[in-house]
Amino acid sequence: MSEYLSTNRGAVTAAPLPLAAAAGPGDRAGMLARLGKAARARRGRVAGVAVVLAGLLGGAGLVASGAAPAYAASGLLSFYWNADGTSGWNPTALGTTFNLAPAIVRSSDSTEIAATASNGSLYFFWNKDGTSGWNPTRIAVPGSVISAPAMVRSSDSTEIVAASANGGMDFFWNVDGTSGWNFSTIPAMYPTLAGQKFFGTPAIVRSSDTTEVAATSTGGDLYYFWNTDGTSGWNPSILGWNFTSAPAIVRSSGSTEIVAARSTGLGFYWNADGTDGWTYTLIPIASSQGADDGSAPAIVRSSDSTEIVSQRANGSLLFFWNADGTSGWSQSQIAGPGSAASGAASGPAVVRSSDSTEVAAVAANGDLMFYWNKDYTSGWNPSAVPGATAFGTPAIVRSSDTTEIASDG
Repeated sequence: MSEYLSTNRGAVTAAPLPLAAAAGPGDRAGMLARLGKAARARRGRVAGVAVVLAGLLGGAGLVASGAAPAYAASGLLSFYWNADGTSGWNPTALGTTFNLAPAIVRSSDSTEIAATASNGSLYFFWNKDGTSGWNPTRIAVPGSVISAPAMVRSSDSTEIVAASANGGMDFFWNVDGTSGWNFSTIPAMYPTLAGQKFFGTPAIVRSSDTTEVAATSTGGDLYYFWNTDGTSGWNPSILGWNFTSAPAIVRSSGSTEIVAARSTGLGFYWNADGTDGWTYTLIPIASSQGADDGSAPAIVRSSDSTEIVSQRANGSLLFFWNADGTSGWSQSQIAGPGSAASGAASGPAVVRSSDSTEVAAVAANGDLMFYWNKDYTSGWNPSAVPGATAFGTPAIVRSSDTTEIASDG
């Protein structure tokens, strides 16, 4: 097995694949009714972007700022930001051949975006707060990756994972202040049935000294991998099977939580740090609320609760929450039938501000939608980002006083 890393991570070594213990119902549930927020907008970031040379990115079709907004499936990669308390969104066009959902994260003073180009190459963009230009880098050559990327920040690094053309996953990381990206693989050997590969967008999260990745195989098996900083291997386990979507993953203060769609609802797992077993709960969704559409749910943590957003085949968006230490999940409807685009390519994204939950999703007509709910209130506030269209799952992140969204048109 070849290995391509230059610092602290390595390719997975062949090892027996343990089956994660699945305890009974999770001891989590009900939260507080939430929903609502007033008109918003985001950030004093410069709306324009410097001309980015397409030649630098080998055909990824990057464009200068000011390009006209595109419509669904155009491949336009766009960035939008809104400063809290303002009513408008500020747009920037980043590229024109990005047909898969982007990923977005914040460092202390910058915004970072990763996106897969239509030729299977992987790109990374970053912009320092208060400056007018985006800095692009190609980190994987054409034909390398087949999925949208997932991205996370550690204290001093950026980490990206995507499904690779060989059926495994490619993992990339860059230490702040350095110019190169390091690479390792999570091989396809781990799906246990012949011919299975990883599909869809993997999910990634950080604990204090560990990177954790979740992914679904083409056979519907849900996998979990973790790697401790400074070690050379990934530790794999299989959590369950018969899943119909890519997963989402999040950290609480002392545990990891993973959710993925099933035909009967949402499968939710959680594991307390330092323990061997995963606790499983099925969050049931009645057929009257819309069938599974194959899109990945989105998950986020508040200070004392877990929140999940699920898109259904009838175009509705459902919201679930569970307060730590309780045994049931509460739910409400963000948007009714016919509101959202249905299908595996265009699920929701969710993020928390200090006192609200914010959701980005693709409308049935291709508009980029933003919903927010203020804690302890009973309604969701919807708005379309003016002039913005989207095709795949948008990505959303918060800075201290701004909401930022990346989307592919």
